[in-house]
Amino acid sequence: MNFEKIETYNLYVGLNDKDKYEQIITDDEAMELVREIVGNVVGGATFSKSFGYWVDEFGNPTNESTIVIKITDCDEHIIHCICKNLNDALNQNSIMVERTVSEVAFVSDRY
Repeated sequence: MNFEKIETYNLYVGLNDKDKYEQIITDDEAMELVREIVGNVVGGATFSKSFGYWVDEFGNPTNESTIVIKITDCDEHIIHCICKNLNDALNQNSIMVERTVSEVAFVSDRY
C-alpha cells in the first residue's frame, strides 16, 4: 500500500447550550445541523455521536452528548471558520479541536 501523510482534524462539539447548561436541541437535529454546516464548507467529513464527561470550573460534574467530526486534508483557517459557525449555531463557548498528522492509503479492489 502507498501511504501519504495528511493533516486530520477532530472537532468535539458538545450539545449543551452554554447559557442554559443543558441540551435544548435533540441529537438528531444537532447532527443534521452540523452535517449541513460542515458539508457546505468542506464537502465531506466523518461524523460520530459520542458522550462527554468532565468537571466544570465550579466543581460540578457535567455530562454532555457530543458530536465528533473528522476532517482530513483541510486548511486550519477553514477549520477555524467551521468552529465559529458551529459555536454560533449551537450556542457553544468553544469547540475542542485536535490536529494530528495521519498516514492514509485508499485500498480498493483495483490494485
